[in-house]
Amino acid sequence: MSHATPGGLPKHALITRALEAEIRAGRHPLGSTLPSEPELMHQFGVSRHTVRAALRTLQDRGLVQPHQGRGSVVRATTAERRYTQGFASAEDLLQYVASTRAVQTERQALVVDAALAAWLGCRPGEHWWRLGVLRCPLDSDEPSTLADVYLPSAYGTLLADAPSDQRPIFRAIEEELGEVIAEIRQEITAVLPTPAEAAALALGPGEPVLAIVRRYLGRDARVLEVTRTLHRARDFTYTMKLRLAGAGTPPHPNHPIPPGPEETA
Repeated sequence: MSHATPGGLPKHALITRALEAEIRAGRHPLGSTLPSEPELMHQFGVSRHTVRAALRTLQDRGLVQPHQGRGSVVRATTAERRYTQGFASAEDLLQYVASTRAVQTERQALVVDAALAAWLGCRPGEHWWRLGVLRCPLDSDEPSTLADVYLPSAYGTLLADAPSDQRPIFRAIEEELGEVIAEIRQEITAVLPTPAEAAALALGPGEPVLAIVRRYLGRDARVLEVTRTLHRARDFTYTMKLRLAGAGTPPHPNHPIPPGPEETA
């Protein structure tokens, strides 16, 4: 595992960022080969393991492709936008963020106890950050969601720009820290908010919310971020389509299933 640098970033993330910048700048054109692993080890003063971690990230982001006997060949100059797989995709998350504005309401440093560790999927005693985030539509001050965002303390470098950075944090983790979100696990429950949560969302007495918990996992199922987002039931609908095995072809295009509003977070 790559050790963190004084600035808080893992070494492999710094190498990923440097090589990606060189590719964008044209220093490594399409079809060219990146320097060999020994050359990169010498250039950055790191181990082979760290270099390979950086190259895997570039490969996962669609920038390079390994070729036997040649090394890592540049196949694109910009990272792929990978969240394009229908219901299982995170594309809706990106679209939702673009249509809202975020206000950070809290920031708290935590030492994780046993109960919270079991919920987050980490070890007791680890240091994490918790952010409170309220979202409103771009054309209104009426709140739409209230979220608790949990991040490992190693990702604290993202917090300096958090109030003005309108990207989803999972995208910032990828773009700034060189990580790859491999999977998002999601749980949905209907709950009654606490009095403080109800006040923040301008809810009436006894008005329920939908609570969506998402765990963003990297390689080897490492937890990179956990969010718990409360949505007002009055203006939120979650829809999904299920197909039965052996059900044949989808409905004829002249008789489609009426689309419902897609879930976003």
